[in-house]
Amino acid sequence: MLARRIVVAIALAFLLPLVVYQGVTVICKVPQPFNAAVYDQRIAATKSLAEKQKISADRKAAQAANEAASKAAGERMQQMLFYIGFPIGLLAFLIGGLLETGWAGIGLMYGGIATLAGSTADYWAKMDTTLRLEALGIAFLVVLIYGLIKVRPGLRPSGPGPLPTA
Repeated sequence: MLARRIVVAIALAFLLPLVVYQGVTVICKVPQPFNAAVYDQRIAATKSLAEKQKISADRKAAQAANEAASKAAGERMQQMLFYIGFPIGLLAFLIGGLLETGWAGIGLMYGGIATLAGSTADYWAKMDTTLRLEALGIAFLVVLIYGLIKVRPGLRPSGPGPLPTA
Protein backbone atom coordinates (compact mmCIF):
# COMPACT_ATOMS: atom_id res chain seq x y z
CA MET A 1 0.00 0.00 0.00
CA LEU A 2 2.86 2.36 0.77
CA ALA A 3 4.36 1.74 -2.67
CA ARG A 4 1.08 2.73 -4.35
CA ARG A 5 0.96 5.95 -2.38
CA ILE A 6 4.50 6.80 -3.37
CA VAL A 7 3.70 6.07 -7.03
CA VAL A 8 0.69 8.40 -6.86
CA ALA A 9 2.80 11.18 -5.37
CA ILE A 10 5.55 10.77 -7.97
CA ALA A 11 3.04 10.54 -10.82
CA LEU A 12 1.33 13.76 -9.77
CA ALA A 13 4.69 15.50 -9.40
CA PHE A 14 5.70 14.52 -12.94
CA LEU A 15 2.34 14.87 -14.68
CA LEU A 16 1.39 18.36 -13.51
CA PRO A 17 4.26 20.15 -15.31
CA LEU A 18 3.65 18.05 -18.42
CA VAL A 19 -0.05 18.91 -18.47
CA VAL A 20 0.68 22.62 -18.09
CA TYR A 21 3.31 22.50 -20.85
CA GLN A 22 1.01 20.62 -23.21
CA GLY A 23 -1.83 23.04 -22.48
CA VAL A 24 0.38 25.97 -23.40
CA THR A 25 1.48 24.29 -26.62
CA VAL A 26 -2.19 23.92 -27.58
CA ILE A 27 -2.77 27.63 -26.96
CA CYS A 28 0.42 28.80 -28.71
CA LYS A 29 0.44 27.50 -32.24
CA VAL A 30 3.97 26.56 -33.25
CA PRO A 31 4.77 26.74 -36.97
CA GLN A 32 5.53 23.52 -38.84
CA PRO A 33 9.22 22.74 -39.39
CA PHE A 34 10.68 23.84 -42.69
CA ASN A 35 10.34 21.15 -45.37
CA ALA A 36 13.37 21.40 -47.64
CA ALA A 37 12.45 18.20 -49.50
CA VAL A 38 9.75 20.01 -51.49
CA TYR A 39 12.29 22.48 -52.85
CA ASP A 40 14.87 19.74 -53.47
CA GLN A 41 12.33 17.81 -55.55
CA ARG A 42 11.50 20.90 -57.58
CA ILE A 43 15.20 21.59 -58.19
CA ALA A 44 15.78 17.99 -59.26
CA ALA A 45 12.81 18.10 -61.65
CA THR A 46 13.93 21.37 -63.26
CA LYS A 47 16.40 21.35 -66.14
CA SER A 48 16.97 25.10 -66.51
CA LEU A 49 19.84 26.58 -64.48
CA ALA A 50 18.01 29.90 -64.06
CA GLU A 51 14.91 28.12 -62.77
CA LYS A 52 17.05 26.09 -60.33
CA GLN A 53 18.62 29.29 -59.00
CA LYS A 54 15.18 30.88 -58.59
CA ILE A 55 13.89 27.83 -56.67
CA SER A 56 17.03 27.85 -54.52
CA ALA A 57 16.52 31.55 -53.72
CA ASP A 58 12.84 30.86 -52.89
CA ARG A 59 13.96 28.03 -50.61
CA LYS A 60 16.37 30.29 -48.72
CA ALA A 61 13.71 32.98 -48.32
CA ALA A 62 11.11 30.47 -47.13
CA GLN A 63 13.58 28.91 -44.72
CA ALA A 64 14.50 32.32 -43.26
CA ALA A 65 10.82 33.23 -42.87
CA ASN A 66 10.11 29.90 -41.17
CA GLU A 67 13.03 30.36 -38.77
CA ALA A 68 11.85 33.88 -37.88
CA ALA A 69 8.31 32.65 -37.28
CA SER A 70 9.58 29.75 -35.17
CA LYS A 71 11.71 32.07 -33.06
CA ALA A 72 8.83 34.48 -32.46
CA ALA A 73 6.47 31.61 -31.62
CA GLY A 74 9.04 30.14 -29.22
CA GLU A 75 9.41 33.43 -27.39
CA ARG A 76 5.63 33.81 -27.17
CA MET A 77 5.34 30.28 -25.85
CA GLN A 78 7.97 30.92 -23.15
CA GLN A 79 6.06 34.00 -22.05
CA MET A 80 2.72 32.18 -22.00
CA LEU A 81 4.27 29.26 -20.14
CA PHE A 82 5.42 31.62 -17.42
CA TYR A 83 2.14 33.52 -17.11
CA ILE A 84 0.10 30.30 -17.04
CA GLY A 85 2.49 27.89 -15.30
CA PHE A 86 3.65 30.15 -12.47
CA PRO A 87 0.20 30.69 -10.90
CA ILE A 88 -0.80 27.07 -11.53
CA GLY A 89 2.38 25.93 -9.78
CA LEU A 90 1.64 28.13 -6.78
CA LEU A 91 -1.97 26.96 -6.62
CA ALA A 92 -0.96 23.31 -6.88
CA PHE A 93 1.52 23.81 -4.05
CA LEU A 94 -1.13 25.41 -1.85
CA ILE A 95 -3.87 22.91 -2.72
CA GLY A 96 -1.47 20.04 -2.12
CA GLY A 97 -0.59 21.48 1.26
CA LEU A 98 -4.24 21.79 2.23
CA LEU A 99 -5.21 18.26 1.21
CA GLU A 100 -5.49 15.84 4.08
CA THR A 101 -4.84 12.78 1.88
CA GLY A 102 -1.10 12.93 2.37
CA TRP A 103 0.43 11.34 -0.71
CA ALA A 104 -1.72 13.12 -3.27
CA GLY A 105 -1.00 16.37 -1.44
CA ILE A 106 2.73 15.69 -1.45
CA GLY A 107 2.59 14.93 -5.17
CA LEU A 108 0.72 18.16 -5.87
CA MET A 109 3.18 20.14 -3.77
CA TYR A 110 6.19 18.72 -5.61
CA GLY A 111 4.39 19.05 -8.93
CA GLY A 112 3.58 22.66 -8.10
CA ILE A 113 7.21 23.42 -7.33
CA ALA A 114 8.36 21.68 -10.52
CA THR A 115 5.74 23.54 -12.58
CA LEU A 116 6.68 26.85 -11.04
CA ALA A 117 10.40 26.30 -11.65
CA GLY A 118 9.98 24.84 -15.14
CA SER A 119 7.64 27.54 -16.35
CA THR A 120 9.96 30.25 -15.11
CA ALA A 121 13.29 28.81 -16.31
CA ASP A 122 12.96 29.40 -20.06
CA TYR A 123 11.54 32.91 -19.72
CA TRP A 124 13.96 34.01 -16.98
CA ALA A 125 16.55 35.62 -19.28
CA LYS A 126 13.88 37.69 -21.04
CA MET A 127 12.16 38.85 -17.85
CA ASP A 128 12.53 42.38 -16.58
CA THR A 129 14.42 42.49 -13.27
CA THR A 130 11.32 43.87 -11.55
CA LEU A 131 9.22 40.94 -12.79
CA ARG A 132 11.90 38.52 -11.58
CA LEU A 133 11.83 40.08 -8.13
CA GLU A 134 8.03 40.02 -8.05
CA ALA A 135 7.89 36.36 -9.10
CA LEU A 136 10.52 35.29 -6.59
CA GLY A 137 8.97 37.42 -3.85
CA ILE A 138 5.49 35.99 -4.40
CA ALA A 139 6.78 32.40 -4.45
CA PHE A 140 8.91 33.01 -1.36
CA LEU A 141 6.05 34.59 0.57
CA VAL A 142 3.61 31.81 -0.36
CA VAL A 143 6.02 29.10 0.78
CA LEU A 144 6.99 31.04 3.92
CA ILE A 145 3.40 31.70 4.97
CA TYR A 146 2.47 28.08 4.25
CA GLY A 147 5.44 26.93 6.31
CA LEU A 148 4.55 29.18 9.22
CA ILE A 149 0.89 28.18 9.27
CA LYS A 150 0.92 24.49 8.35
CA VAL A 151 4.35 23.18 9.26
CA ARG A 152 5.02 24.74 12.67
CA PRO A 153 2.53 23.03 14.98
CA GLY A 154 2.52 25.85 17.53
CA LEU A 155 1.23 28.43 15.07
CA ARG A 156 -1.65 26.41 13.65
CA PRO A 157 -4.98 28.11 14.27
CA SER A 158 -6.65 24.74 14.79
CA GLY A 159 -3.61 23.05 16.36
CA PRO A 160 -3.43 21.73 19.88
CA GLY A 161 -2.35 23.97 22.70
CA PRO A 162 -1.94 27.72 23.02
CA LEU A 163 0.00 29.90 20.64
CA PRO A 164 3.57 30.63 21.72
CA THR A 165 4.12 33.96 23.44
CA ALA A 166 7.08 36.24 22.98
